[in-house]
Amino acid sequence: MFTFVHTGLPFRITDPEILERRYPVLLREFSYRRGSGGSGKWKGGDGLVRILEPLTDLSMNILSERRSHAPYGLAGGGAGSKGVNLVTSGGVTSNIGGKRSCSLKRGDVLILKTPGGGGWGEEGEEEEEEEGAEEGAGFITRANGSLNDYSCIQNSN
Repeated sequence: MFTFVHTGLPFRITDPEILERRYPVLLREFSYRRGSGGSGKWKGGDGLVRILEPLTDLSMNILSERRSHAPYGLAGGGAGSKGVNLVTSGGVTSNIGGKRSCSLKRGDVLILKTPGGGGWGEEGEEEEEEEGAEEGAGFITRANGSLNDYSCIQNSN
């Protein structure tokens, strides 16, 4: 979530027209972040890219997740790409991290790349049907990751 101190209003995945009407910014790009989803039988969803240019000097707060740890995949699926927040000012691009307050000057560029989703299942894995299962509902899940670790710890006591 981002808050521009100029208006005090948060902005999330806002329609471009509403964003530009509420905030003194120009939305240069709003697109999919192709290839950011994790690999797997079912590929993770792609993140987004938003490039904003302030039309006046302003202060902003940024509160975002999955910038240092990638979204994990499940059942053998690959992790999605980490998100990144960048500011280009005076020809120099800096990573501003996931949680920060900073000032932007007119002409600076804010680049927001949201993380991709983790994939599910191993690539090339065939769907396993159980006898008597309803059509289309016959896949078998295998728990892994932090939820599986937690469950194993709980069941071992």
